[in-house]
Amino acid sequence: MKKKRALSLANLVFLIPVILLSFFMWNDYKRYIENIDDYSPSLERTYMLDGGKKLIGFSNDDRFGEQYDVYLFDTGTETIIKKTTIHTNFQAGLGPAAYQQEGIIIPTYDDTLGLQLNYFHSTGEVEELAQGTMHIPSAWSSNVYSWRGRLIVAGESPGSEWYVAQVKDGKLDKVNLGEKGLLPARPVRVDEVHGSFKNDQAVPMFSVSLKDDRTALVSGILDKKGDLSVLLEKKDEGTFAAQERAGAQFAKAFGFNNAKLVRENGNYPEEASFYNANEKQWGTAVPTPKPVYQARVFLLNDEELLIAGSTAKDELNGTVIGYVFNEKSGKFQDATVLLEQLNYENLENSETEFHKQLGSDILYYRGGDLAAGYVDMNIQKAKVLPNDQVEGWMVTKNETKVSMQSFWNYAKQGGAIIINWAVWVFINLVSFLRPRNRPSHVSEIKDEKNESWPAYSGPDY
Repeated sequence: MKKKRALSLANLVFLIPVILLSFFMWNDYKRYIENIDDYSPSLERTYMLDGGKKLIGFSNDDRFGEQYDVYLFDTGTETIIKKTTIHTNFQAGLGPAAYQQEGIIIPTYDDTLGLQLNYFHSTGEVEELAQGTMHIPSAWSSNVYSWRGRLIVAGESPGSEWYVAQVKDGKLDKVNLGEKGLLPARPVRVDEVHGSFKNDQAVPMFSVSLKDDRTALVSGILDKKGDLSVLLEKKDEGTFAAQERAGAQFAKAFGFNNAKLVRENGNYPEEASFYNANEKQWGTAVPTPKPVYQARVFLLNDEELLIAGSTAKDELNGTVIGYVFNEKSGKFQDATVLLEQLNYENLENSETEFHKQLGSDILYYRGGDLAAGYVDMNIQKAKVLPNDQVEGWMVTKNETKVSMQSFWNYAKQGGAIIINWAVWVFINLVSFLRPRNRPSHVSEIKDEKNESWPAYSGPDY
């Protein structure tokens, strides 16, 4: 009896740390509920979809940075429709976005899979277009571009084969620059022509260094047959002269008016103006319905661009105004109902994006302030959602009160208290579940031995 009692007291001693840690954990758990916003996932980027009815958000709270959690929200009910994950390299980040076919494509990079072109549909379906066929240098983000609704990639495959790829209308096409007949010699290096993706040229282009020391210029986009446009630099021709000649040739090949490009004009008060790239001459200001000063130009699709700026010549005295301009038809659509909700600084932020698909009345916005918005220019309805508001949608009512869901979310956070509590609970379980009849069994054996082999009491004379 004494041995059984000693065993019970030992178990009670093991319970003391569990009781104390449970008390500390309960208090920590209540603090977690009270400050739930500090523990909810943070969103790195957000984009509107489906005419503003849905929103997609990307969170990279994984401690090793090897994946993004992707949330699809219903903006009407402010709830999560679907959650999925996409792979990424350690701190590789997200690539430039492109809206296509009522969805959005966001590139990521993974050491094993290479470049991944993640195509998110508004229905919640996710496709990966590259399927391990796209390899690019380690500084991958400098080789992926978003231009007029397309995604453009320039890279080198493991077999030292240089290529240019394009994603348009949800379809991936790739051209191997080493294909016979495309270039007069083997390509050994591909570089972006500086500024050509920023509206310095009608068509973006790459400079290709060849094995025979010559240089070729190739278009950054593909035609309807999936082919590139190519121009070989002449022997005594300067680099800039070759680029201007290629600009004119590529503009004609792809249907852009090289004599009437819309560009930002650096002269005060900086109204967007027409530019004749063939003659290198500035033309008149673009005749927007109302003057747009300190204007910024954002390319949208093959025919449209956004002219956004200030209502006043000094932007500090005005509000933000803007119009979508169709370069072919000359028509305007008013986007001011969205833009007036922004600060002028938003237009100058390098992370600010505007997207519009040709034939749609919806203009989407993503800002460097981590906000997302849209405007339906047909009915003049707009909405901008701050990032912290969207992050609040990830916290349900059950997570703000004592419940199994909130406790499980708290436990998943880890921490010293939870880990120590779990260790001591395990110790107690092992202690209680181990066999308890061993001491009495040993005693019975000893008793049996005593009965079978009585103690020697000396010689029996």
